[in-house]
Amino acid sequence: MEFLGISFWEFLLIVVVVIVVLGPSKIPGIMRTLGTIIRNIRRITSELTASVAREIALDDARKEAENRPSPPKDEAAKTKVPETTPPKPSRDSLPAGRSTHDEQ
Repeated sequence: MEFLGISFWEFLLIVVVVIVVLGPSKIPGIMRTLGTIIRNIRRITSELTASVAREIALDDARKEAENRPSPPKDEAAKTKVPETTPPKPSRDSLPAGRSTHDEQ
């Protein structure tokens, strides 16, 4: 069983050397720091992956919009919405006691 090209016995030897060189009292602090570093690396890589995925989706949408044919000019005129003015309030839509002449 190997992990990153290191067998179990090589890993065990590295752990023993680290304990002898650094001492057992410093190991918890080193492991805590290592855990923080790994957590930050995972967060940064997931943010980078999400950012790249958003950029790819946005680029695909732009390319699709560029390749989409524009509607013919006569079709564009048919879909144009005519401008209208808002209706004048009637007596029924005004609050009680007010008339259309009160607003002027």
